[in-house]
Amino acid sequence: GNVGTLWIALVLVAGGLALTAGAFLRDSRAEDPLLPRRALVPDRPVGLSYCTILLLSCVTATVSVYVPLTLQRVFDFTPLPAGYFHTIMAMAWTCGSVLVARLPREPTDRLLVIGPAAMTLGSIGLALSVGWGSTWWVAVTLLLVGGGMGACFVPLSSLAMRAAARGE
Repeated sequence: GNVGTLWIALVLVAGGLALTAGAFLRDSRAEDPLLPRRALVPDRPVGLSYCTILLLSCVTATVSVYVPLTLQRVFDFTPLPAGYFHTIMAMAWTCGSVLVARLPREPTDRLLVIGPAAMTLGSIGLALSVGWGSTWWVAVTLLLVGGGMGACFVPLSSLAMRAAARGE
């Protein structure tokens, strides 16, 4: 790997988690915080919204990092086509967001379930495609991951803003 040993990797992960926790702690104590109070406490709507955004972002970040590498190593893509192929997810995310942005609130509430479900199916399909799938299958799974994120991100952001206390 790139970090040498497991211990170095664990120290780096622990350091990243400590820095992240420190950033959230500092923000919570700020006079004019960036995030709403209890932004990552999932027992309230604002916290649940932010936790969901964080988890969904972890999915898209992971796919963004590993899909181009997988396309190069498993499917013999060169770097440029692997990067272009990855834009399928970005375009699906963009199209999903644009299509959802103008919808009234009631149907978009359903997308808070449909979007993450599509992302889950896409992620599972992507993992399965490494062993036996074709590049077309990878494209379909990227459409699911990106489209799912696009479908749920706008209503999720709106929910987080509605749930935040006045002035946050």
